Amino acid sequence: MVIQEDLLVARAERIVSEIKPQLVEEKDTASSGKTQASKAIQVFQASRSLRVFLNWLRYQMSREEFWQVATANNKPLGQRIAEEVERISKDAQNKEDATNAILRFLGYFRRALVAVNYLDNIPPAILEVK
Repeated sequence: MVIQEDLLVARAERIVSEIKPQLVEEKDTASSGKTQASKAIQVFQASRSLRVFLNWLRYQMSREEFWQVATANNKPLGQRIAEEVERISKDAQNKEDATNAILRFLGYFRRALVAVNYLDNIPPAILEVK
């Protein structure tokens, strides 16, 4: 199955919404987050490997506060992102579709981070997220 763009956007925006209070409160974390999200895209784009990306993400969680920010159910952000990219990978028909969908998801995640202060001004479209 080709993963729908709306679903990828909704999943990314939901994760950012979960961490928004901490990002608004801690400006340094928000700034670092934009850089970290860009690096995540670069790492995945360069390696095109879920295993390499998850290795990088674990490393970043050990050294960057941004990836440790608590999300829903008190899961660290890095863990939520890892779960989501693994889910996307499993939902895809093949490795190429998975790779492209993960890259798009990470891009939508970064966009939502950049626009975190505007998520309430222009609310996300109502969409049941699976």
